[in-house]
Amino acid sequence: MFCMTLKKIVVIRHAQSQEDINPNLNGELEDYQISITKEGKHQIDNIIDKIQIILSPFESVKVYSSPSNRALQTTSVICSQLDLDKSITTVEPRIRNLNWGNTTSINVKEIERERYKKGVLYYQFPGGDDSSIFIKNIGNFVNELLTVGKQKDFSNSVVIITHGFALRIIAKFLLKMSDDDFRWIKNPPNCYIANFQIDNFRNITIDKPLSCRSPF
Repeated sequence: MFCMTLKKIVVIRHAQSQEDINPNLNGELEDYQISITKEGKHQIDNIIDKIQIILSPFESVKVYSSPSNRALQTTSVICSQLDLDKSITTVEPRIRNLNWGNTTSINVKEIERERYKKGVLYYQFPGGDDSSIFIKNIGNFVNELLTVGKQKDFSNSVVIITHGFALRIIAKFLLKMSDDDFRWIKNPPNCYIANFQIDNFRNITIDKPLSCRSPF
């Protein structure tokens, strides 16, 4: 019988970045060139106490971060403020930012309409990600995490710092959400905390539902 040690998964969207202020930077700058803003640092300050309260019942924590600069910076500030050793952080490429390819300020509205018409889980961005492959990779990460979480020497809690769409996909897999239920869930704001409780790996729940957008 497994010693089921993983009890908590906390998924956080990165702090406000330059791209959140100017979406046109997407495609103009590489991920390593996009930094969090001063306001983003304030956002982290505002959630530190909540993260600390969530993690306080647990003896150990493991951190996973997207390789994007804004996620790594968010991770660094959170770990510093919580006095967590950097060695507990793993950079996980499968929870990176979704690549919108040739999307520009001129065609973004058209692409967004086409994306929701086809379904955000299946859309192929021109010159960018095939959403179905991107989602499959995140699903593999989640399944691996839940498998290793059963090991005796694994952490009691996990913190994942990622992006809006990746956060939603992680939630979809953890909660076993149907495609229809997922379709209209919208991106959470920067520094949003999705708080998941694991009950012996038979039942995974979230403290509050993710918000939905109006259908087109």
